[in-house]
Amino acid sequence: KFALDRKTVEQARQQEEKRRLTMEQEAVATEQLHLKEEQRSADETADVAAVSDAIDLSSFSSPQELCNAFGADTLKSELARIGLKCGGTPLDRAKRLFLTKDAALDDLPKKVWAKGRRPDSSARKDTFGLVGATEPTLTDQQERIAAE
Repeated sequence: KFALDRKTVEQARQQEEKRRLTMEQEAVATEQLHLKEEQRSADETADVAAVSDAIDLSSFSSPQELCNAFGADTLKSELARIGLKCGGTPLDRAKRLFLTKDAALDDLPKKVWAKGRRPDSSARKDTFGLVGATEPTLTDQQERIAAE
């Protein structure tokens, strides 16, 4: 009987240890989830703050710089705001957005526009107060990027 009681006590101790470990693991997992959610929220806030209606492309000299500076979702939002296709890799998105840097939206190739969207010159011009300004057409570099 003494061996049976000792065995029962040992089993109860092991079960309690398992419960304690499980609770600790759940607490760690919950904390990690909260940290991920906080990081995601901070990233979204940073993206929104960085965009604030429009991305100023004047400080970027290449699509790669643009891609490195903004997240995929930010680039997608800006493309959608303008009416351009917003799929593809982040670099594809940056290339498409970079086309708008020095060209009038009306001059962009038809293939970069989202279905059902018409070129709206005011989408980017209004943002920077360029309404009525004469914008240059696509440069050779931008035409090559559009062709890719």
